[in-house]
Parts: sequence; C-alpha cells; structure tokens
Amino acid sequence: MNVVNWLYQHVPKLLLILAGLVAAQFVVRRFSQRIVKFMSRQAIRGSLKERENRVDTLVDVFRNTAAVALVLVAALMILDEVGIRSRRSWAGRPSWAWRWRSARRLVT
Repeated sequence: MNVVNWLYQHVPKLLLILAGLVAAQFVVRRFSQRIVKFMSRQAIRGSLKERENRVDTLVDVFRNTAAVALVLVAALMILDEVGIRSRRSWAGRPSWAWRWRSARRLVT
C-alpha cells in the first residue's frame, strides 16, 4: 500500500519534470539558431562562408551546452523528488560531514 501511495504522490511530479525537460529542449532547438545569429550579427571579419560556419559551430555549442545544463537540472530535481537530497554536496562537503559536526557540537 505504501508503494501505491508513493506512486500517486510522486509520479505526476516526475512526469511534469520530464515534460518540462522535453519542452525546454524543444525551445532551445527551435530558437538557438535565431539567438546565435542575433548575437553574431556584429561580426564583420571573414567571408560570408566563414561567418556561416562560425554561426553553425556556435549553434551546435549552444545547443549542446543547453542540453547538458537542462539534463543536469532535471536530474537534480528528480533525485530530490525521489528522496535523494543532493543540495548539501553542492556546498563542497559531503552530507556526513555536516552530521558529524552537528553531533560533535552536541557532545561537547
């Protein structure tokens, strides 16, 4: 029964996170060409073909970087929803170090 309750509570949120990831990936793919072209309009150096090649390279870099960032954020959100707390590890210390310090303060 506990598994069923957990599924009812968490699966909709997990599906919403995954749907948000897919939607964000779609937006990045759809508008990355426009964003990079807008940012690179000021470039005057090189021939037209060289500038087009630069823009294509920048579009690929932008898409891949955005994809990695979005997947990382979604993964952290999913881990948090499942119950694996990862926020403390972002502070530079493992979670056991925080507990050890707190316990040491209580003893002394």
